[in-house]
Amino acid sequence: LFVGLAFYKTQKDLTFCVLILIVSGEYFISLNNLRQALASSLILFGYVYIRDKKWISFAVVCAVASTLHKSMIVFFAMLIVFYALEYISIEKFVVIMTIAVGVFFLLIKVFPSVLVAVLPERLAYYIEYSIFNEATIGTLRMLENIAIFAFLLYTREKTGEKKLDCFVAIQFFAVAICLFDSVVPAAYRLMRLFSFWQLLSIPTAAQCYNYKNDRLTVKILLALFYGVICFYSIVILGDEEVIPYRSIFNG
Repeated sequence: LFVGLAFYKTQKDLTFCVLILIVSGEYFISLNNLRQALASSLILFGYVYIRDKKWISFAVVCAVASTLHKSMIVFFAMLIVFYALEYISIEKFVVIMTIAVGVFFLLIKVFPSVLVAVLPERLAYYIEYSIFNEATIGTLRMLENIAIFAFLLYTREKTGEKKLDCFVAIQFFAVAICLFDSVVPAAYRLMRLFSFWQLLSIPTAAQCYNYKNDRLTVKILLALFYGVICFYSIVILGDEEVIPYRSIFNG
């Protein structure tokens, strides 16, 4: 419902949005992560308030979504990022955050015990138990997110559309978490918080191309890109174990 509302409120080509929802694999993944998917869809709808610079309204959406899944608390921090992007360029943001990510990586690798000590008990649990520190994202998803980040950044530079800044920032964090696979605990769950936004960022970026033929070409390439990855990962590899779908009534 909230994903549909987000499409309706922010996009022109609803058919392409639904196509991306399916071929990106987000629909299939949501079947296996219902509570997080519901909370993420509510946050996605909150983009309407980011676009209109209604920061308090977005904070309220974050608060409500956090009652569904605690991981949505991270978007309170993203609210600060969105606000900061009103005053700094996306290029400066990427440079600053790249340095910050590097420092965070060293902190976890060199001082893991200190990190456990300062984290809340629930997060410390994820770090202490190795089952959550196994590689859960994989090379394919990492390359997929890097490619999407490159596409969004390229489109931002080519078209000069500032409305893409928040999407570039969100995708930056998706890539960063992929690079931390097996280092950051439960990395896949964290990555999904940010990659879910591709449902809006991809249609928005495609729509930024002024010429109809360019838009059509970009949309076809994106649909093929996602479709091949989705078929390989969801259908062939059986990721998320949703095809064939089995419910609790299947025994």
